[in-house]
Amino acid sequence: MNCPKCGNMLTPGSGYCIFCEEQFHTERYDLRKSLCPVCGKSFSSNENYCPDCGRLLYSSQTEEQKTENTTKKSEKEKTNYIFVFLVSILCLVVTFTAFNVVVMKSDVSNFPSLQSYKIGLSDLLGISINPKPEPLPNPEPEITTKPIETTTWTTSQQETKEQDALPYELRVYSDGLAETGMYYRVTLKYKDSELNYRTSPQLIAKGSAGSNIAGKLKNGEVIVVEYIYNNTWAVFKRDGRYVFVSIYNRNDPSDYSVLQPTN
Repeated sequence: MNCPKCGNMLTPGSGYCIFCEEQFHTERYDLRKSLCPVCGKSFSSNENYCPDCGRLLYSSQTEEQKTENTTKKSEKEKTNYIFVFLVSILCLVVTFTAFNVVVMKSDVSNFPSLQSYKIGLSDLLGISINPKPEPLPNPEPEITTKPIETTTWTTSQQETKEQDALPYELRVYSDGLAETGMYYRVTLKYKDSELNYRTSPQLIAKGSAGSNIAGKLKNGEVIVVEYIYNNTWAVFKRDGRYVFVSIYNRNDPSDYSVLQPTN
């Protein structure tokens, strides 16, 4: 039943409206009827429209609000259902993908059904399931022990070997050469004197220029003597070739030495 004054729903069996605080008495109001809020005419509580002005009554408005609320609730529930459905689909996809990854990386040869599934999946994806062959370890090299071969040289072979080790231009003098590699200083009686060095171990007569003189050494000059020839000639290199210089004055070991070793 609605309040005959404000039109709001009344509590069943109550004579008091909690909205407009109107008191109802049987001698003033017929509680079975309500008043239209527009024209003030009374109408029965079971009527939806005012019989005089056609006003939509509050009871009908309440029903429409209920219908609207029900519609909104249904739409919200529908949205929730769609969200739950999408989340479920996503979970299924993730689970299925993880399962396939585990199957492809695992050895399932002991499970025929999973092995068949793995083969079919590999064919579908174009992936080879054959494991890569492990590289074979490099074989250790065989170590064989051979006796050391010793070579015995005869005297003639030894001489030939030593001769081959000499510079080509000195091989003709191989019989009298001895290797030394020492430093010698030119020591002459007179400071302004010079010492001839020659292209061959041969002295020229005094007063003759000689065709084999290659140059002169100054007093105090130091040379590196690589070989000694016949114990009287020092052999060293000058201007890219080997030359000879007498160790003793007049090439006589009994005379004084014009080359003195410095080391």
